[in-house]
Amino acid sequence: MKKNILLMLALSLFLGCREERPISFLSEDFRTLEGERVFEDMFIGRPSRPLVIDSLLVFADDHDGKLVTVLNLKTGEYHRALERGRGPGESIMVRRSSYDSERKEICLFDDAVKQMTFYSTEVPFSELFSVQDITRRVDLHHADVPFEAVPFSGGYISNGNFDGRYQFSLLDSICGAVSRFGVYPGDKAESGRGNAFFMKVQTIMAVNPDQSAFAAAGCNHDQLVFYRKDRSGEMRKVKEYFSLDSRVEVTVEKSGDMTRTHAAQTPETVFTYSSLYPTEDCLYASYSGLTVGEVMSAAKEGKTVGSGTRILKFDWDGNFIEGYMVGNISDFAVDEPGGYLYAFGRKDGEQVLVRYSL
Repeated sequence: MKKNILLMLALSLFLGCREERPISFLSEDFRTLEGERVFEDMFIGRPSRPLVIDSLLVFADDHDGKLVTVLNLKTGEYHRALERGRGPGESIMVRRSSYDSERKEICLFDDAVKQMTFYSTEVPFSELFSVQDITRRVDLHHADVPFEAVPFSGGYISNGNFDGRYQFSLLDSICGAVSRFGVYPGDKAESGRGNAFFMKVQTIMAVNPDQSAFAAAGCNHDQLVFYRKDRSGEMRKVKEYFSLDSRVEVTVEKSGDMTRTHAAQTPETVFTYSSLYPTEDCLYASYSGLTVGEVMSAAKEGKTVGSGTRILKFDWDGNFIEGYMVGNISDFAVDEPGGYLYAFGRKDGEQVLVRYSL
Protein backbone atom coordinates (compact mmCIF):
# COMPACT_ATOMS: atom_id res chain seq x y z
CA MET A 1 0.00 0.00 0.00
CA LYS A 2 2.78 2.42 0.90
CA LYS A 3 4.48 1.69 -2.42
CA ASN A 4 1.29 2.43 -4.36
CA ILE A 5 0.81 5.73 -2.50
CA LEU A 6 4.36 6.81 -3.38
CA LEU A 7 3.80 5.91 -7.02
CA MET A 8 0.59 7.94 -7.23
CA LEU A 9 2.27 10.92 -5.53
CA ALA A 10 5.05 10.73 -8.09
CA LEU A 11 2.51 10.54 -10.88
CA SER A 12 0.71 13.66 -9.64
CA LEU A 13 4.02 15.51 -9.77
CA PHE A 14 5.21 14.29 -13.15
CA LEU A 15 2.04 13.36 -15.06
CA GLY A 16 2.48 13.60 -18.80
CA CYS A 17 2.37 11.65 -22.04
CA ARG A 18 4.64 10.69 -24.93
CA GLU A 19 3.82 10.88 -28.57
CA GLU A 20 5.61 7.58 -29.22
CA ARG A 21 3.02 5.85 -27.02
CA PRO A 22 -0.21 7.00 -28.66
CA ILE A 23 -3.78 6.12 -27.73
CA SER A 24 -4.33 3.28 -30.15
CA PHE A 25 -8.01 3.85 -30.89
CA LEU A 26 -7.57 7.54 -31.76
CA SER A 27 -6.11 9.15 -34.84
CA GLU A 28 -7.40 12.69 -34.28
CA ASP A 29 -5.04 15.51 -33.35
CA PHE A 30 -5.32 16.97 -29.87
CA ARG A 31 -5.92 20.71 -29.61
CA THR A 32 -3.40 22.41 -27.30
CA LEU A 33 -4.96 24.59 -24.59
CA GLU A 34 -3.05 27.37 -22.85
CA GLY A 35 -3.75 27.65 -19.14
CA GLU A 36 -3.63 30.58 -16.74
CA ARG A 37 -3.17 30.44 -13.00
CA VAL A 38 -6.20 31.72 -11.08
CA PHE A 39 -6.97 32.56 -7.43
CA GLU A 40 -3.28 32.78 -6.53
CA ASP A 41 -3.98 33.96 -2.97
CA MET A 42 -5.69 30.69 -2.02
CA PHE A 43 -3.42 28.10 -0.40
CA ILE A 44 -3.83 24.62 -1.90
CA GLY A 45 -2.34 21.58 -0.17
CA ARG A 46 -3.08 18.17 -1.68
CA PRO A 47 -6.30 18.69 -3.65
CA SER A 48 -8.46 15.94 -5.14
CA ARG A 49 -12.04 15.09 -6.18
CA PRO A 50 -12.98 18.49 -7.66
CA LEU A 51 -16.58 19.26 -8.64
CA VAL A 52 -17.99 22.28 -10.47
CA ILE A 53 -21.53 23.04 -9.27
CA ASP A 54 -22.98 26.16 -10.85
CA SER A 55 -20.44 28.87 -9.91
CA LEU A 56 -18.71 26.84 -7.19
CA LEU A 57 -15.62 24.64 -7.27
CA VAL A 58 -15.68 22.06 -4.49
CA PHE A 59 -12.65 19.87 -3.80
CA ALA A 60 -11.13 17.74 -1.05
CA ASP A 61 -8.08 19.29 0.59
CA ASP A 62 -6.92 18.55 4.13
CA HIS A 63 -6.04 22.00 5.50
CA ASP A 64 -6.66 24.02 8.67
CA GLY A 65 -8.39 21.04 10.24
CA LYS A 66 -10.94 20.88 7.41
CA LEU A 67 -11.28 18.34 4.62
CA VAL A 68 -13.15 20.26 1.91
CA THR A 69 -12.67 23.65 0.22
CA VAL A 70 -15.54 25.54 -1.42
CA LEU A 71 -14.49 28.24 -3.91
CA ASN A 72 -16.77 30.77 -5.59
CA LEU A 73 -15.42 30.96 -9.14
CA LYS A 74 -17.01 34.35 -9.77
CA THR A 75 -15.86 36.24 -6.67
CA GLY A 76 -12.81 34.28 -5.49
CA GLU A 77 -14.35 33.93 -2.04
CA TYR A 78 -13.73 30.54 -0.41
CA HIS A 79 -14.15 28.71 2.85
CA ARG A 80 -13.02 25.43 4.39
CA ALA A 81 -15.57 22.91 5.63
CA LEU A 82 -16.02 19.40 7.08
CA GLU A 83 -14.00 18.62 10.16
CA ARG A 84 -12.10 15.37 10.59
CA GLY A 85 -13.80 12.92 12.93
CA ARG A 86 -16.49 10.30 13.32
CA GLY A 87 -19.27 12.51 14.65
CA PRO A 88 -22.24 14.08 12.85
CA GLY A 89 -21.10 16.18 9.92
CA GLU A 90 -17.52 14.90 10.20
CA SER A 91 -15.43 12.64 7.97
CA ILE A 92 -12.16 10.71 8.06
CA MET A 93 -11.32 10.44 4.36
CA VAL A 94 -13.15 11.78 1.29
CA ARG A 95 -12.57 8.99 -1.20
CA ARG A 96 -15.26 9.93 -3.72
CA SER A 97 -17.46 12.96 -4.36
CA SER A 98 -20.37 13.17 -6.79
CA TYR A 99 -23.26 15.47 -7.63
CA ASP A 100 -26.93 14.58 -8.16
CA SER A 101 -28.34 17.32 -10.39
CA GLU A 102 -31.97 16.27 -9.81
CA ARG A 103 -31.85 16.07 -6.01
CA LYS A 104 -29.42 19.00 -5.80
CA GLU A 105 -27.15 17.00 -3.50
CA ILE A 106 -23.45 16.40 -3.12
CA CYS A 107 -22.50 12.91 -1.99
CA LEU A 108 -19.22 12.30 -0.15
CA PHE A 109 -18.05 8.72 0.29
CA ASP A 110 -15.84 8.17 3.34
CA ASP A 111 -13.56 5.21 2.64
CA ALA A 112 -12.45 4.91 6.27
CA VAL A 113 -15.93 4.34 7.71
CA LYS A 114 -17.64 3.08 4.51
CA GLN A 115 -20.36 5.70 4.64
CA MET A 116 -21.97 8.04 2.12
CA THR A 117 -23.19 11.43 3.39
CA PHE A 118 -25.48 13.61 1.29
CA TYR A 119 -25.50 17.40 1.58
CA SER A 120 -28.03 19.80 0.09
CA THR A 121 -26.57 22.40 -2.28
CA GLU A 122 -29.65 24.64 -2.02
CA VAL A 123 -28.13 26.57 0.87
CA PRO A 124 -26.10 29.79 1.15
CA PHE A 125 -22.47 29.53 0.06
CA SER A 126 -21.11 29.82 3.60
CA GLU A 127 -23.32 26.98 4.90
CA LEU A 128 -22.42 24.29 2.37
CA PHE A 129 -21.40 21.08 4.20
CA SER A 130 -22.94 22.22 7.49
CA VAL A 131 -24.37 19.53 9.78
CA GLN A 132 -27.89 20.92 9.42
CA ASP A 133 -27.72 20.51 5.64
CA ILE A 134 -27.19 16.74 5.73
CA THR A 135 -30.13 15.17 3.94
CA ARG A 136 -29.26 11.50 4.55
CA ARG A 137 -26.52 9.00 5.35
CA VAL A 138 -25.99 5.55 3.92
CA ASP A 139 -23.86 2.92 5.66
CA LEU A 140 -22.13 0.27 3.59
CA HIS A 141 -21.03 -2.07 6.36
CA HIS A 142 -21.74 -5.50 4.99
CA ALA A 143 -19.82 -8.58 3.85
CA ASP A 144 -18.84 -7.06 0.51
CA VAL A 145 -17.10 -3.92 1.70
CA PRO A 146 -16.62 -1.61 -1.30
CA PHE A 147 -13.48 0.26 -2.18
CA GLU A 148 -15.70 3.19 -3.15
CA ALA A 149 -19.34 3.87 -4.01
CA VAL A 150 -21.37 6.44 -5.92
CA PRO A 151 -25.14 7.06 -6.23
CA PHE A 152 -26.73 5.72 -9.42
CA SER A 153 -30.31 5.49 -10.70
CA GLY A 154 -32.08 5.37 -7.33
CA GLY A 155 -29.43 3.10 -5.85
CA TYR A 156 -25.65 2.89 -5.90
CA ILE A 157 -22.69 1.41 -7.76
CA SER A 158 -19.82 0.14 -5.65
CA ASN A 159 -16.33 -0.73 -6.81
CA GLY A 160 -14.59 -3.60 -5.06
CA ASN A 161 -14.02 -7.35 -5.26
CA PHE A 162 -17.33 -9.20 -5.07
CA ASP A 163 -17.52 -13.00 -4.74
CA GLY A 164 -13.85 -13.03 -5.78
CA ARG A 165 -15.10 -12.66 -9.36
CA TYR A 166 -16.65 -9.26 -10.03
CA GLN A 167 -15.41 -5.69 -10.04
CA PHE A 168 -18.70 -3.80 -9.56
CA SER A 169 -21.91 -4.32 -7.63
CA LEU A 170 -25.15 -2.53 -8.53
CA LEU A 171 -27.07 -1.84 -5.31
CA ASP A 172 -30.68 -0.86 -4.69
CA SER A 173 -31.84 1.99 -2.42
CA ILE A 174 -31.23 -0.08 0.74
CA CYS A 175 -27.82 -1.30 -0.50
CA GLY A 176 -28.96 -4.76 -1.51
CA ALA A 177 -27.05 -6.27 -4.43
CA VAL A 178 -29.11 -6.19 -7.63
CA SER A 179 -26.43 -7.44 -9.98
CA ARG A 180 -22.67 -7.76 -10.29
CA PHE A 181 -20.59 -7.19 -13.36
CA GLY A 182 -17.02 -6.72 -14.60
CA VAL A 183 -14.54 -9.61 -14.49
CA TYR A 184 -12.13 -9.46 -11.53
CA PRO A 185 -9.20 -9.84 -11.91
CA GLY A 186 -9.94 -10.58 -15.55
CA ASP A 187 -7.63 -10.87 -18.51
CA LYS A 188 -7.42 -9.56 -22.04
CA ALA A 189 -9.42 -12.51 -23.38
CA GLU A 190 -12.53 -11.19 -21.61
CA SER A 191 -12.51 -7.91 -23.53
CA GLY A 192 -15.49 -7.51 -25.82
CA ARG A 193 -17.39 -10.49 -24.36
CA GLY A 194 -19.94 -8.43 -22.45
CA ASN A 195 -17.80 -8.33 -19.33
CA ALA A 196 -14.87 -6.12 -18.39
CA PHE A 197 -11.22 -6.40 -17.45
CA PHE A 198 -10.64 -4.45 -14.25
CA MET A 199 -8.48 -4.30 -11.14
CA LYS A 200 -9.76 -3.07 -7.80
CA VAL A 201 -7.58 -0.13 -6.78
CA GLN A 202 -6.47 0.59 -10.32
CA THR A 203 -10.00 1.45 -11.44
CA ILE A 204 -11.77 4.82 -11.51
CA MET A 205 -15.44 5.49 -12.23
CA ALA A 206 -17.86 8.30 -12.96
CA VAL A 207 -21.64 8.69 -13.11
CA ASN A 208 -23.59 11.18 -15.21
CA PRO A 209 -25.06 13.87 -12.88
CA ASP A 210 -28.58 12.80 -13.87
CA GLN A 211 -27.53 9.19 -13.08
CA SER A 212 -28.54 7.78 -16.45
CA ALA A 213 -25.10 6.46 -17.44
CA PHE A 214 -21.93 5.10 -15.85
CA ALA A 215 -18.33 4.86 -17.05
CA ALA A 216 -15.22 3.17 -15.67
CA ALA A 217 -11.58 3.21 -16.69
CA GLY A 218 -8.35 1.49 -15.74
CA CYS A 219 -5.47 3.44 -14.25
CA ASN A 220 -3.02 0.68 -15.18
CA HIS A 221 -4.62 -0.81 -18.28
CA ASP A 222 -5.87 0.87 -21.40
CA GLN A 223 -9.61 0.31 -20.98
CA LEU A 224 -12.58 2.66 -20.91
CA VAL A 225 -16.12 1.26 -20.70
CA PHE A 226 -19.53 2.93 -20.86
CA TYR A 227 -22.65 1.37 -19.31
CA ARG A 228 -26.37 2.03 -19.07
CA LYS A 229 -28.99 0.18 -17.04
CA ASP A 230 -31.51 -1.65 -19.23
CA ARG A 231 -35.23 -2.13 -18.56
CA SER A 232 -34.60 -5.31 -16.60
CA GLY A 233 -32.28 -3.45 -14.22
CA GLU A 234 -29.10 -5.08 -15.51
CA MET A 235 -26.06 -3.06 -16.50
CA ARG A 236 -25.53 -3.07 -20.27
CA LYS A 237 -22.22 -2.19 -21.89
CA VAL A 238 -22.75 0.33 -24.71
CA LYS A 239 -19.13 1.03 -25.66
CA GLU A 240 -15.67 -0.22 -24.79
CA TYR A 241 -12.14 0.82 -25.70
CA PHE A 242 -9.32 -1.60 -24.94
CA SER A 243 -5.87 -1.87 -26.47
CA LEU A 244 -3.07 -3.12 -24.20
CA ASP A 245 -2.21 -5.61 -21.48
CA SER A 246 -2.17 -4.32 -17.92
CA ARG A 247 1.47 -5.25 -17.27
CA VAL A 248 0.75 -5.80 -13.59
CA GLU A 249 1.64 -8.88 -11.56
CA VAL A 250 -1.47 -10.67 -10.32
CA THR A 251 -1.39 -13.34 -7.61
CA VAL A 252 -4.37 -15.32 -6.31
CA GLU A 253 -4.42 -16.87 -2.83
CA LYS A 254 -7.09 -19.40 -1.84
CA SER A 255 -7.81 -20.45 1.73
CA GLY A 256 -10.90 -22.61 2.13
CA ASP A 257 -13.83 -20.66 0.67
CA MET A 258 -11.87 -17.39 0.67
CA THR A 259 -10.10 -16.08 -2.43
CA ARG A 260 -7.78 -13.08 -2.28
CA THR A 261 -6.46 -11.42 -5.41
CA HIS A 262 -3.50 -9.05 -5.32
CA ALA A 263 -2.31 -6.82 -8.16
CA ALA A 264 1.18 -5.28 -7.96
CA GLN A 265 2.67 -2.67 -10.26
CA THR A 266 5.92 -3.35 -12.13
CA PRO A 267 8.34 -0.89 -13.80
CA GLU A 268 6.62 -1.75 -17.11
CA THR A 269 3.11 -0.98 -15.82
CA VAL A 270 1.59 1.86 -17.84
CA PHE A 271 -0.31 4.73 -16.26
CA THR A 272 -3.30 5.19 -18.57
CA TYR A 273 -6.47 6.94 -17.36
CA SER A 274 -5.87 9.04 -14.27
CA SER A 275 -9.14 10.94 -13.78
CA LEU A 276 -12.71 10.91 -15.10
CA TYR A 277 -15.00 13.92 -14.91
CA PRO A 278 -18.74 13.68 -15.70
CA THR A 279 -20.98 16.49 -16.96
CA GLU A 280 -24.61 16.31 -18.07
CA ASP A 281 -23.64 15.84 -21.72
CA CYS A 282 -20.09 14.47 -21.73
CA LEU A 283 -17.40 12.45 -20.00
CA TYR A 284 -13.89 13.92 -19.85
CA ALA A 285 -10.94 11.58 -19.22
CA SER A 286 -7.31 12.46 -18.57
CA TYR A 287 -4.72 10.08 -20.03
CA SER A 288 -1.01 9.64 -19.30
CA GLY A 289 0.81 6.85 -21.15
CA LEU A 290 3.94 6.85 -18.98
CA THR A 291 5.29 3.71 -17.33
CA VAL A 292 5.89 3.34 -13.61
CA GLY A 293 9.62 3.10 -14.32
CA GLU A 294 9.64 6.39 -16.25
CA VAL A 295 7.74 8.22 -13.53
CA MET A 296 9.88 6.91 -10.67
CA SER A 297 13.15 7.60 -12.51
CA ALA A 298 12.05 11.17 -13.17
CA ALA A 299 10.99 11.62 -9.55
CA LYS A 300 14.40 10.49 -8.28
CA GLU A 301 16.16 12.89 -10.65
CA GLY A 302 13.76 15.77 -9.97
CA LYS A 303 12.78 15.97 -13.62
CA THR A 304 9.48 16.33 -15.46
CA VAL A 305 8.46 13.57 -17.87
CA GLY A 306 6.37 14.13 -20.97
CA SER A 307 5.00 17.19 -22.66
CA GLY A 308 1.61 17.38 -20.96
CA THR A 309 -1.62 15.53 -20.24
CA ARG A 310 -4.24 14.56 -22.78
CA ILE A 311 -7.93 15.12 -22.08
CA LEU A 312 -10.39 12.97 -24.05
CA LYS A 313 -14.01 14.09 -24.46
CA PHE A 314 -16.81 11.56 -25.10
CA ASP A 315 -20.59 11.60 -25.14
CA TRP A 316 -22.36 9.18 -22.77
CA ASP A 317 -22.80 6.60 -25.51
CA GLY A 318 -19.01 6.39 -25.63
CA ASN A 319 -18.48 8.25 -28.88
CA PHE A 320 -15.24 10.25 -28.99
CA ILE A 321 -15.83 13.96 -29.64
CA GLU A 322 -12.47 15.72 -29.39
CA GLY A 323 -9.22 15.82 -27.45
CA TYR A 324 -7.13 18.49 -25.73
CA MET A 325 -3.51 18.74 -24.69
CA VAL A 326 -2.96 20.60 -21.42
CA GLY A 327 -0.06 21.04 -19.00
CA ASN A 328 1.11 18.49 -16.44
CA ILE A 329 -1.95 18.27 -14.22
CA SER A 330 -3.48 15.92 -11.65
CA ASP A 331 -7.22 16.09 -10.93
CA PHE A 332 -9.48 18.38 -12.94
CA ALA A 333 -13.10 19.54 -13.27
CA VAL A 334 -15.06 21.00 -16.18
CA ASP A 335 -17.41 23.98 -16.17
CA GLU A 336 -19.21 23.03 -19.39
CA PRO A 337 -21.69 25.96 -19.49
CA GLY A 338 -18.87 28.42 -18.81
CA GLY A 339 -16.49 26.76 -21.26
CA TYR A 340 -13.61 26.19 -18.80
CA LEU A 341 -11.54 23.31 -17.49
CA TYR A 342 -10.07 23.79 -14.01
CA ALA A 343 -7.05 21.69 -13.08
CA PHE A 344 -4.52 21.32 -10.29
CA GLY A 345 -0.86 21.50 -11.24
CA ARG A 346 2.45 22.50 -9.68
CA LYS A 347 4.47 25.68 -9.95
CA ASP A 348 7.65 26.38 -8.01
CA GLY A 349 6.97 23.34 -5.84
CA GLU A 350 3.43 24.42 -4.89
CA GLN A 351 0.00 23.22 -5.93
CA VAL A 352 -1.84 25.80 -8.04
CA LEU A 353 -5.23 26.09 -9.72
CA VAL A 354 -5.08 26.55 -13.50
CA ARG A 355 -7.94 27.48 -15.81
CA TYR A 356 -8.10 26.40 -19.47
CA SER A 357 -10.57 27.82 -21.96
CA LEU A 358 -12.35 25.14 -23.97
